[in-house]
Amino acid sequence: MIENIMTYVSGAIILLVGLFAYVYLIAYVLPLFLIRPVYNNDKIGDRGIKKYIFDNGRAIVYDPSIEVKKYIDQYVLFDDGKKRCLQCKITDDVYSIKLRVLTFDSSDKPLGVFIAKDLATGKNTTGIIELPIETAYVSIEVAEVNNNRMNLETRVGFSVVKLGIYCLSTVIITVIEAILIKTALLMVADAAFGYSNAVGRGMAFTVFTALLLGLAASVLIVMTHSSKEITNPLKCIIDGVTSWVSKLLKK
Repeated sequence: MIENIMTYVSGAIILLVGLFAYVYLIAYVLPLFLIRPVYNNDKIGDRGIKKYIFDNGRAIVYDPSIEVKKYIDQYVLFDDGKKRCLQCKITDDVYSIKLRVLTFDSSDKPLGVFIAKDLATGKNTTGIIELPIETAYVSIEVAEVNNNRMNLETRVGFSVVKLGIYCLSTVIITVIEAILIKTALLMVADAAFGYSNAVGRGMAFTVFTALLLGLAASVLIVMTHSSKEITNPLKCIIDGVTSWVSKLLKK
């Protein structure tokens, strides 16, 4: 009896801990290091012209670059210690604007790319754009104004190598998780029904299914992150492979 209870508990622990670790790894830890935007931006940060200190936070008003200033007079970065936000003051002739906001931390490390589209509120300001709390400064590009698309200087993409590492890692972790789940379920079945704990039965099918699920999960998560960054990882991979083949042919 005690042995059966211990088997139930062990199986439950393997299931719960395994599932939590699996989701945490492929949805948070790995994307944090491997699914990050890469872009060629060597602009100097905009000049801060005013700084305000409040009881619960601070705000800094910036004067944008000459190109951006045609459409945005000023913008302000403010935070309350829990979140960092951006709001822009637009010019009188702008009634609709779409921005691409490139964010950096205090070490000039890129944090992410955010797209914001807003109609003017009637007070010549955009809506509030929430950014990562680590944001130290931003680089703003106007992607569209009054329904007219603009040429963007900064190229944004993903590292082909890191995307490949992420997909491979996700597939391997999914296979391991599938084996753990099968082991845990067989332990419970063995304790409840005297079922033989034959973990090896149907292992080829388990691994094959896990491979497909791992690949599907990696593609889904990459596309989810790309929708936030407004980049195209599939195009990035195709461009990377094309470039690599071109270099080989030239040799």
